[in-house]
Amino acid sequence: PRREPQRLGAAGRVLVEVSGFTVRRLAGARQLAAPVEDGRSAASAAERVFLESFEAGIRVAEGMQALERILDHDTPSQILVSSIDLDRLRKRHAEAGAQEAAGSGVKFARPALQSEYEAPRDELETTLVAIWEELLGVDPIGIHDDFFELGGHSLIAVRLFAQIKKKYAVEYPLSILFDAPTVAGCAELLREELGEQDAAEGEAPRRRRAFDFLVPMNGVKDADPAGKAPFFLVSGMFGNVLNLRHLASHLGEDQPVYAIQARGLYGDETPHTRFEDMAREYLAEIRSVQPEGPYFLGGFSGGGLTAFEMAHQLRAAGQEVAALILLDTPAGEIPLPNAFERVLIQLQRLRKLGVGYLVTWARNRARWELERVRGRIRPPEVREVTPAEFRSGQIEAAFREALSHYTLRPWDGEVALFRPALDTSHPLGRGRVANDRRELVDPENFWGAHVARVRLEEVPGDHDGMVLEPYVRVLGAKLRAFLEAAHAAARRDG
Repeated sequence: PRREPQRLGAAGRVLVEVSGFTVRRLAGARQLAAPVEDGRSAASAAERVFLESFEAGIRVAEGMQALERILDHDTPSQILVSSIDLDRLRKRHAEAGAQEAAGSGVKFARPALQSEYEAPRDELETTLVAIWEELLGVDPIGIHDDFFELGGHSLIAVRLFAQIKKKYAVEYPLSILFDAPTVAGCAELLREELGEQDAAEGEAPRRRRAFDFLVPMNGVKDADPAGKAPFFLVSGMFGNVLNLRHLASHLGEDQPVYAIQARGLYGDETPHTRFEDMAREYLAEIRSVQPEGPYFLGGFSGGGLTAFEMAHQLRAAGQEVAALILLDTPAGEIPLPNAFERVLIQLQRLRKLGVGYLVTWARNRARWELERVRGRIRPPEVREVTPAEFRSGQIEAAFREALSHYTLRPWDGEVALFRPALDTSHPLGRGRVANDRRELVDPENFWGAHVARVRLEEVPGDHDGMVLEPYVRVLGAKLRAFLEAAHAAARRDG
């Protein structure tokens, strides 16, 4: 996304101002589904699902008209909006139900992969293949096919490990997929955990994970003393590192990258509730990989605060921090507008959206009040925590507790801040600006008061999307260039 200048008419009147506009070429999308010689589609399963949904989708104007009609009617019933004929939709539902009853969902043919197909060799691998095929919607899946290459992502990984826990009473963090991204790899881990013998002769036993927090991201297993120093990147507030794999892949095979996951993602571990404790335990593992500096540290979102504390602790131990990189990390709690500014925001919205905004605001306010009352009278739900929940609630609560106790100490060096373009929806005067979520925004994410220098790099996407495709390609290129310069400077100074 980029901001374009205003387009003015002959009299100087603003005709249009475009912000956050992106163009992507979709003209060749239909070619993805063109059949190839063996009768299979050249598209992957995910691409074909996209194409089918795209063909049946409703247009933007139709969607807005449908939404307006829904909002004009106060009805307790569920409302379905679909561009598919109702009879056809019922038929699809009936077919899906029959397939589910038969124990098999709709699956796509195995796409072209880097690995050759190899069938499961024993009962354990056969069971795992069946789980993978059901969750990924691909048939057949070979035991050496890569989870991510098949279109796997964190939500599917959650369901995968939930089923493994249910069947084998063994729990793994999602990051185990970096060590074992195949059925064969997962089966080896389970054999080791369950005490079974390898089905395939001549295979060396897989060694246990060396770390609790560090996750090698781009094929790097050990630091190369003759190569670049590793880049250690702390995960965001929810502690999961799967969303950082795209960034690691764009930093180059010659740049070791270790992501750092939170404690409490699996088992009965209790999440950290202090950034000081997080930093100390993370550094213990980091220094087992790299005993001496210079260190290259970073953090995504809330993880940047832990990286900031790690930098302080390393410096206190007499170690050099060559780079401290924050990926859209705010300096503590994001400040909110005061009472007068909140009224100003509402007036700006009313001026922009018209009197219809009052109706929308009243509905949203009533819904919020209703949920607040329900929350008071509804007894707390007690249930077992499973991988399917990411343990996100517990880890988020621990992070927020740590945030409430943490005081930023001055840093007399530079931090590199990579962030998306600011949402400046609401100018409030006196240099203060709020975004559409009614949070104050600052070009330096409020770090200017705590560090000597902020080096700012603006990247495309939003807070979550900046580390995902396709936006991560720009972030990766800029971050790679920054790390290259930081490595060169560290060599000169050393």
